[in-house]
Amino acid sequence: MRTKTGTIFASGDSTRIGQKHRAAAEAIRTNRIVIVNENTMTRWRSVEFGINLSIDHDHKVWESV
Repeated sequence: MRTKTGTIFASGDSTRIGQKHRAAAEAIRTNRIVIVNENTMTRWRSVEFGINLSIDHDHKVWESV
């Protein structure tokens, strides 16, 4: 899970906690689904394959999963 700025605060890999997740930050900023795969991996540093979704409540984005 990532904060509104894309900082990882929960992960199965504890070494990632506190790191910036740029794909998640983009999902939060744009309130869109961001997919990281072999075609998009080079856009961001320090990301792994997956889907980033923003969590929104009352039209405000709170975090990303």
